[in-house]
Amino acid sequence: MLSLMFATEEELGYDPTIQRRLDPKANRVCFVYEVDGHYYKTQKAIFDHRSLCITGRATRVWEVIEVASFDKLQSLEGSHTVVLKDVWLDAGSMTEGDIQREMFADLEQIANALEAGEEPKGFAGMDHESKQMLQKCLLARHWHRYFLTLVHECQGMTSKEVAEAAVSDSTLFGTPPAPVRPSSLRYADLSRMSLSQPSDLLSHEKNSFNRRHCPKRQSRVVFKEVCVALHDVSKFGDAMAALLSCVFGEIHRSHCVIAQC
Repeated sequence: MLSLMFATEEELGYDPTIQRRLDPKANRVCFVYEVDGHYYKTQKAIFDHRSLCITGRATRVWEVIEVASFDKLQSLEGSHTVVLKDVWLDAGSMTEGDIQREMFADLEQIANALEAGEEPKGFAGMDHESKQMLQKCLLARHWHRYFLTLVHECQGMTSKEVAEAAVSDSTLFGTPPAPVRPSSLRYADLSRMSLSQPSDLLSHEKNSFNRRHCPKRQSRVVFKEVCVALHDVSKFGDAMAALLSCVFGEIHRSHCVIAQC
């Protein structure tokens, strides 16, 4: 009770860098995010996962457009629709920008090695045509075209650590009955068919899987390219093109959610 009485607004869950507004032009409710001193008004949700797990990333991806401030919702002259990703990462995790910059630095080293006449280890076992294609791309420093273009990024608050004496209780909100739906194909999903109830609703003594309740850090990044959620792609060819782009693309947490288009 004392912690609630003396907590700041941020500690109570109020985020001053995002505000809810009524967009008079569209006659609908929107959110306005502040990212690195820039303001972005949401237009459409690309991905909004409503997880029941409080330790998740709470990932939300929006189509947004830049505006002047929280209260001036008219889009700025010359602004275009971009993508904003809002996520809570483990406090020690690398951000989208960190991963991209590290990969670009590695690619630069590979390109320098090629110029010096050295063949990268990754070329071993690769067919001649693929090797020539990658070598041409690397020497021309054209790898940026295979990645999303980062416009702005920022880091927000970090949640507090769990108290040393705290013990997780997965039955805190009760254990409602959880009917298990069998797979339509025999033996297609044995794990789902054999579970009598979700593992996160078992008692602490019976639940052998313990989640990591590490501190979370808010992370937001704005990308230039407008994307679509991979699970919303309706054409098989588009889905395969997105998956094939991972062969020489940005291989990290974004690809399980977003496909560039």
